[in-house]
Amino acid sequence: MNNKQPLGKIEKKKLEKIKGRRVVEVPLLFKVNYPYLSEEINEEYSKKLREYAENLQQWIKKFKLDIGKIDKIYLQALSEEIIDDLDRLDYIKNKGNIYSEIIKNLIENGAKPQITENSELVHESMAWLSRILGPDALEVDFQLFLDTIKDRDAFIVKRIEETLKEGETALLLIGIEHSFTFPKDIEYIKFRPPMVDEIIKLIRFKP
Repeated sequence: MNNKQPLGKIEKKKLEKIKGRRVVEVPLLFKVNYPYLSEEINEEYSKKLREYAENLQQWIKKFKLDIGKIDKIYLQALSEEIIDDLDRLDYIKNKGNIYSEIIKNLIENGAKPQITENSELVHESMAWLSRILGPDALEVDFQLFLDTIKDRDAFIVKRIEETLKEGETALLLIGIEHSFTFPKDIEYIKFRPPMVDEIIKLIRFKP
């Protein structure tokens, strides 16, 4: 079982200098209008999302003080076909948004973007996501979506295991629907403020 530390413990003590390999996961949240939620809940989601975006930059800065240099960046949907054109990622192409600024700053400070995902698996899961966001979504559609997410997660873990070197720290920017189990020699830190759990409860799909 890999060494996974909750956010609370990280805030209370300064992290020791890395001796092995470390992955810091940061939640990627999207501005989406969920058709299976009421207008009131969608408005609450948008409000919490704005609060998250406003504070994320400060959280990252504080976190970098604790963990030091970030060597590599693994990004949701970043496949081999777009590794040289990050602007093809929707959450980066809109200059001035919070994720674009964070990634730009990390790259300027020496972090290297890495091929993270398999494009075919990404396209397949996106197709199922479009289905479950539609008005006629069924429980089976949601389960098939989750199945493709599991395949993507396994691919991401394998990519990180193969490319993250001894003594390196990586940032993994990924959606909240993903879940990972890393080899025991990789320290896995899930950067998850309480606000993220509130958002998950708010938008959880209920067939």
